[in-house]
Amino acid sequence: MTAPRFKISTARLCKGWREFSDANNLEVGDVCIFKLLNGTEISFEVSIVRFAEYAFLEWSQAGDYATGTSKQKGDVRVIEID
Repeated sequence: MTAPRFKISTARLCKGWREFSDANNLEVGDVCIFKLLNGTEISFEVSIVRFAEYAFLEWSQAGDYATGTSKQKGDVRVIEID
């Protein structure tokens, strides 16, 4: 009899989180969106929406975020995990 196998579909970022947070000046309320990129290395495209900027975002009729011309978009960075 073999043991049942389970597919794990979750992941956690632990090691290096404090350094990442400090380097990107994250504050309570900021939102990080991690998009896994294809490749041989584990790497992510990271979008950061600052809480102060998010407070001014409006939901458009099309279901997308609409921003005024003077408002900045979130930061986008690509990071690689060794």
